[in-house]
Amino acid sequence: MTDIPRAAFVASKKVGKAVQRNRCRRLLTEINRQHQISTKHKLDIIYVAKKRLLDVEFETASMKILKTLSRIGQN
Repeated sequence: MTDIPRAAFVASKKVGKAVQRNRCRRLLTEINRQHQISTKHKLDIIYVAKKRLLDVEFETASMKILKTLSRIGQN
């Protein structure tokens, strides 16, 4: 049996004003939607946005997160 992990997205005020925080959350939400993984165990994943996420292109952020998610999916 495989489970799809639940995900939460957090962007603190250190990231920027509301527009920047919402952009980071939307970006992370879309990356998570495109690259949902199945795991053997029930997981909760918390994405924490950093200010530098605003300066990175979507593809770059997606590749880095996908690399991390693939390591989680192997366990």
